[in-house]
Amino acid sequence: MNKGLTITLISLLTLLLFFLVGVMIFLFNGNTSFNIFSITSGYSKKLIEEKEINNNLNINVKTDVADVIVEEKDINNIKVELYSEKEAEHEITESSDSVNIVLKQKVKVQFGLFNKSPRVVVYVPNNFNKNIKINATTGDVKVGNLPNSDLYVKATTGDIKAKKINNADIKVTTGDIKIDDINNLKSETRTGDYKINSAKKISVVTNTGDIKVLNSVDEFDATTNTGDIKVGDVNYSINAVTNTGDVKINKATILVNSKIKTGTGDVSIGFISGCYVDGNTRIGDKNINNSTEDRKSDIILKINTRVGDIDVN
Repeated sequence: MNKGLTITLISLLTLLLFFLVGVMIFLFNGNTSFNIFSITSGYSKKLIEEKEINNNLNINVKTDVADVIVEEKDINNIKVELYSEKEAEHEITESSDSVNIVLKQKVKVQFGLFNKSPRVVVYVPNNFNKNIKINATTGDVKVGNLPNSDLYVKATTGDIKAKKINNADIKVTTGDIKIDDINNLKSETRTGDYKINSAKKISVVTNTGDIKVLNSVDEFDATTNTGDIKVGDVNYSINAVTNTGDVKINKATILVNSKIKTGTGDVSIGFISGCYVDGNTRIGDKNINNSTEDRKSDIILKINTRVGDIDVN
């Protein structure tokens, strides 16, 4: 190897070393958690703190890298358990109306395979009716059968799952959202799919992801830039917009003016009643079978697509 090339390589390696040292110092001294060559496998079983709360309070959780689990149980009080294999900042405190839970990893840079995931576990009585507020960086959120509670989630990366909840306001950058039963869902995600079994009212936005309601929804408002929109039954109104993707509805009863819009994608509705369907496509076939009664309706469902077929029965 010639001398000039050797000097160049040494210089580049020196600069790389200084850069890595700077990044390490920043990560250790800052509030940023960073996992490199780290693969998690299951939950941590190392209990670092637990507390029983005698009062019926709202639940506030703040984590950086941890899963949050809230489950109903045949108990009278709230019970909190914190688990972590790594050294972590943690506290469980009570205020006038809330139990405040904090779990943050002290180790900012993690190496290794099959690390155990830290977690916050909260058990609540079966009749729990207070708010649940979760602020997380990385980690999944799982909520059980809590039909009398409202859920508020703000997260960067992680999936959100709930069995039954009253209302929910969810903002997550990257993650899927899956809910079995809910009254009112308001949510935004940059990348992630929605899978809802049934709801009364839905207002959701995703940049990249599919939006699915398996059974029924009364008021449906959904926007995705890239992804399909699929709904079982719509019972009141619909506002569905996708730039690239299909819109498919099995059955719809429309009682107020509504709209469906796609840039590139087909629109199909198996059966519809209660409104007049006005559909237009620039490139594609159009098959709309308005009944004699629906043609007299003052309520209009407008369907527009630039490239795609429209099929409504």
